[in-house]
Amino acid sequence: MFNTSDDRVTVRDLMNEISHSQTDAHADQWQKPDSDNGRRRAIASAINQHGWSADGIPGILQHILQMVNAGQIAVRSTFNDMPPVNASEVFANPANWYISQQDASEIKALLLPTKTKAVDTKKADVADARRTPHQKGAKWTDEDLQLLLADSESMTQEQLAQFHGVERQRISTLLAQAKDQFETKSSTDLSINPLAKLVKFNNRK
Repeated sequence: MFNTSDDRVTVRDLMNEISHSQTDAHADQWQKPDSDNGRRRAIASAINQHGWSADGIPGILQHILQMVNAGQIAVRSTFNDMPPVNASEVFANPANWYISQQDASEIKALLLPTKTKAVDTKKADVADARRTPHQKGAKWTDEDLQLLLADSESMTQEQLAQFHGVERQRISTLLAQAKDQFETKSSTDLSINPLAKLVKFNNRK
């Protein structure tokens, strides 16, 4: 049985990781000049996580549940390490269930493209920015907050605080601000439906 923190990842965290990668790899589908692209990116990421049946867009969570039902991966409760009685329990609360890192790797191999697209200079600069500490005393821009939110998936708040040379409480406050600004609610909440309509994909006239 795998139950150590370094050998597991929650379904929610895995969904976030994959969806962010998919969203950035297909930025041409949602980016628009002179638009609130931070919000559009968050919406596109949520659609990648949960799918959008009206447009025939598959979702990450549905693929994960399909693998669970097929016995290809094992899911267990973060509360007591027990498996779900029904896969719908995982669908309702993905943050309360975890899988092994090995199973997570198999999911990523299935859902993420094996070929990486060539990135333009701007995207390369953004990638470099993630490895550069925030300038002390400078204002945290929307882009800075998005990068901090993305980095929080692989770094603890203590690590982020040390990296940027600030107190952990400051990182906690900034992350709360970033989540409130850029993350959307689960698609099980009907409030996302009208928001998703703001994203007009380029392949739809």
